[in-house]
Amino acid sequence: MNRVHVVAERNLKNVAGKKMESKFKTGDVVRVIGIHGPKMTIDTSSKSTYGRNYYVTKWFNNNYEILKADFYEENLELVDEERT
Repeated sequence: MNRVHVVAERNLKNVAGKKMESKFKTGDVVRVIGIHGPKMTIDTSSKSTYGRNYYVTKWFNNNYEILKADFYEENLELVDEERT
């Protein structure tokens, strides 16, 4: 096993057993940071193999079809419904 694998394995062990706080909860309205994309609703949240929080989001397109995508927590921001 090379050094990169050893460091990655050690980091995984450090993350294991630690509960990371979720920034968002089911039902929150979010948007991808940095673009004026669609408002999306958090459907579910989970944790990746490396301990990063990610979320399944859903939204409607212009044809009223439901679309779905996964995003890491650091790529999303909460939408301030009063300002939009």
